[in-house]
Amino acid sequence: MNSLTDPDLNSEITKDSAPKSRYFAGWNMVAAAFVVNSISVGFFFYSYGVFLKVLSVEFSASRLEISMGLTISHVVGSLLAPMLGQAIDKYSLRLIMTLGTLSVITGFIAISLADTLTEFYLAIGLFLAIGTSSMGMQSSVKLVANWFILKRGTALGVATM
Repeated sequence: MNSLTDPDLNSEITKDSAPKSRYFAGWNMVAAAFVVNSISVGFFFYSYGVFLKVLSVEFSASRLEISMGLTISHVVGSLLAPMLGQAIDKYSLRLIMTLGTLSVITGFIAISLADTLTEFYLAIGLFLAIGTSSMGMQSSVKLVANWFILKRGTALGVATM
């Protein structure tokens, strides 16, 4: 049979005959990105100052020395960003965000077990910096951008607020 005589091959799919699905998972992805950003940015970066005095007492260090942990994290995250961007384009976003989440969990556990300032710096510089970078802004922006075209700006604004 050729396409001229086969009615199934000649039938057109119109808007009326296409299956109707009203479910759009994009806004769920925005909610997921919002939660991930709240954890990676909120729990670590914005709450750091709240624990500054307690950490200073715990490690018998000045507040400047404790603040260096955040600086180390930013430097490591900045150096990691280009490689992370390439990895996000090449590998599964779900895998990268999952590994980032596991790294953040490991980092918080390592901080709770740290006895010296050096151990504290290593936990922040290795696990938390890598984890928050991997599960944070770059990944969540890519996640939301994959789902939206027309309302991309609104979706990104909601996800990052």
